[in-house]
This record gives sequence, C-alpha cells and structure tokens, in this order.
Amino acid sequence: LDQILATAITTLYNNITDNGVNTSAELEICFAYYENLICSLCAPDPVFLSGGLLTLPTISICESFCVNWFDSCKDLPALAARYSDHEITNGYQLCDFIPTATVLYQENVSNLTNAEPLVGVSILTDGDCFSGVDTEIIIESSCQPWNGDEYYVDNTSDYNGYTSDYYGYTSD
Repeated sequence: LDQILATAITTLYNNITDNGVNTSAELEICFAYYENLICSLCAPDPVFLSGGLLTLPTISICESFCVNWFDSCKDLPALAARYSDHEITNGYQLCDFIPTATVLYQENVSNLTNAEPLVGVSILTDGDCFSGVDTEIIIESSCQPWNGDEYYVDNTSDYNGYTSDYYGYTSD
C-alpha cells in the first residue's frame, strides 16, 4: 500500500508541476493537503468508519480540513482548471470527489478498466474525523516529491496554522 500511495502522490505532483519544474511555495502548501490525506490512510490510528466485509472502507474527514484544502488550492491555475472540469467549487465538493478521483487514477494512470472507488468519504462538521497534521510538517518531510527542502512556511498565523506569508530558501 505504501508504494501504491507514494506512486500516486508523486504522479500527481509531477503532473501538476511538469515534473517539479513549475512549483511554488503556494503549490506545495496546496499539495501538502493531498499528501496529508493520503498519509492518513496508513496512519497508526486511521479515522475509518467500520463496515462489513463487502463494504467500501470510508474515511471520515473534518469539513474544516476540506475547506482549508480547497482554499489553499483554488487560486492555483493548475488546480483551478481541474476543479472547474469536475465542477468543484468548495471544500465539501473537493472531499466528496475523492472516491471519483481514485477511479480516475486507476483508469488514467494504472490503465485499469471498470475501476471501482478505493475508498468512501464521510464529511463531518465535528466529532471523530481526520483534520490533518500541521502543513509545515508535511512540507518539510523528506519523503515529499520536493524532498522537504524547497520552501519554508511561517507557521505563526491564526488561520489553523496556515498562512499566506511564504519565505523562500534553498538548502545546502
């Protein structure tokens, strides 16, 4: 599963950034939400709703995570066009699209036919739901396609730890 998820996230990143050529601090913050969600699938304590043997595993996602994710990506040309293509206009719709996205990935990247969703989604306003880890932790992770050393995010804002103040740096 780890390898499949790593391939999915790297494929998405390379597709959006033209293999890392067209990236920015803003894009990496947006992309960190994708990574954050994918990492939740392998978390030691994943937030899944239990189901029977024949039902799809369903992840419970906090609506606030969906809203912040959408807000961090909606103005980026590479993502805005995709959102428009799929009529995604808010965070709820973005998270609700996840099962469809798993089908599109299987069909377009893995070349599978008759693909089925790999996961279901339940979007909750409160309670036991996935709200993500701090975006800075994801951005600075060395397992990211950008190796965790492209940008630094000032994480001192009052907006759930997310900010629009970016300070670029390069590592040695």
